[in-house]
Amino acid sequence: MIWSLVLTPTSSVPLLARRKARKGIELSGASLGIASEGSFSSDPCTEMLPWNVELLLWIDNELEIEVVGVAQGAARSGHIKSGDWQVIADFATREGFSECQLVLRPEGPDDKRVYKDIADWERLSACFEAGVACSGSYRSTAVLAIDMHCLRCSRLLDQRATNGATLRIFTARRDAR
Repeated sequence: MIWSLVLTPTSSVPLLARRKARKGIELSGASLGIASEGSFSSDPCTEMLPWNVELLLWIDNELEIEVVGVAQGAARSGHIKSGDWQVIADFATREGFSECQLVLRPEGPDDKRVYKDIADWERLSACFEAGVACSGSYRSTAVLAIDMHCLRCSRLLDQRATNGATLRIFTARRDAR
């Protein structure tokens, strides 16, 4: 299972982006709204590789149009479970930490206890110690993963921009309010 902080079903991505854009219009009083939403799942061909779909939605109430663009491609989804600091540190280095923030959970992807915003070595060490200490596992382990949210991994954003990731505009239609 590929995981980060949230797994969002791909079919709901346009609906979530639309709600965000509409909320922005409502709160600002503007006639324009823009929002983005992403989803991680398996690739559409083999269903064996991690895949990322990013959607950008723009609403213009005056023109009564909605424009939606989609970019998609391979995603990084590294994660590791260990109680050994050196194993955790090696994984973090290999995955490009601190260009990408990390997420730590004491027991695994379903654990409700989440340490977020891990952006430097001091915080990683503190979160690792706290996670291992509260782990219910007899081995005292923690699970560390890349935070795949776009604003928390600048290197991945740069890779998408320079490796030919394209944004395809797939619809412009009258807005269904």
